[in-house]
Amino acid sequence: YGLVCSGSNTDMGMKVAIKKIPKAFEDTIDCKRLLREIRLLRDFEHPNIISLKALVPPTSMETFNDMFMVTEFMDGDLRRLIKSKQPVDAETTRSYMAQLLAGLQHVHAVHGIHRDLKPANVLLSSGGRLKLCDFGLARTVAPSAGARRTLGEEVEREGGDPSVPPPL
Repeated sequence: YGLVCSGSNTDMGMKVAIKKIPKAFEDTIDCKRLLREIRLLRDFEHPNIISLKALVPPTSMETFNDMFMVTEFMDGDLRRLIKSKQPVDAETTRSYMAQLLAGLQHVHAVHGIHRDLKPANVLLSSGGRLKLCDFGLARTVAPSAGARRTLGEEVEREGGDPSVPPPL
């Protein structure tokens, strides 16, 4: 639901990605998804999950319609690699799988569920790095004490130890 382009952080001298979410506050459901994505990205700190660098402040509260999220820059995504029909060697495939699973393990360790995992939401760098992105449909769940966790038990994550995986 947003447009992504590359930009430059002139203060830090690095490339960044800028995601524009037009008319971010017109639909309540989209607004909730945006807030959820911002909160999750703010809390995630993992090398295989895209990091939120900044939110661009509005120039005027009266005309504040569009939201701009600044994240680290990645060269492409898994969808583009698959569509290119470029051969991928076994070692690169193993590396991508290990990074994908490490990122998912972190999401699950903080009781999160991505819910929109697809090749377009798996970003790749030219240096072989892989990062998960697009957490707009993601949820966090709270395990019940002494019982199995239920997917319907949604909560907003407030602290907790991200190094402790959720119970099976």
